[in-house]
Amino acid sequence: MKIDKFSVKVYPDPKLSKNGFRSTHWRILQPLIKQAREDGYMLALEALPRNFEQMPYAHVHIKQLYSRTPKDFDGLAVSVAGYIDGLLIDSGVLADDSPFFIRSYTLTHQKVPKVSDECVIITVSRGLEC
Repeated sequence: MKIDKFSVKVYPDPKLSKNGFRSTHWRILQPLIKQAREDGYMLALEALPRNFEQMPYAHVHIKQLYSRTPKDFDGLAVSVAGYIDGLLIDSGVLADDSPFFIRSYTLTHQKVPKVSDECVIITVSRGLEC
């Protein structure tokens, strides 16, 4: 089955940010990265039909919903990297997460009223051209 677009909601651990990487020991980070990747894989399985067709190319859009202070874009990209690997590669959505297969990678922020509304939404859409 051909899919054109799907979205998942994730809640990255603060230790997975670029600042968290600098201040957290690798023995603590490695299980968090592994868990994020596994969570991304499981979220993809829930969001996709059982017999989906692999995308030849994709566009990835990441939107952080924040209530206080947003992460800077490079920190946001680092914090969802494990989810992206599980979501796209481990689940079979794309053959690889290189620039040849991911044609665009966009990041945005949106303010929400409550801390309980904070999350990151990752949207993957089929695309042949940028």
